[in-house]
Amino acid sequence: MVTALVPHGIFEIPAMIIAGSIGFKLIDAVIAKMRGESNSVFLKDIFTFFFLMIILTFIAAVVEAKITPYLMAQFS
Repeated sequence: MVTALVPHGIFEIPAMIIAGSIGFKLIDAVIAKMRGESNSVFLKDIFTFFFLMIILTFIAAVVEAKITPYLMAQFS
């Protein structure tokens, strides 16, 4: 059972954490806007987080499709 969960969870859990951090970054941008500060880094950070999230999710999907069945066959 653990053999099926661990391999793709290594990439999928950080992707979910990054997805959650986008919300905190949005709150930070709203607070900065209310204070009159510049939001020049906001879009760069959002695109970076989004790109990392997509890449990690894709890697998790490939691991789940290719590596997990192999490991399940070896350890079952």
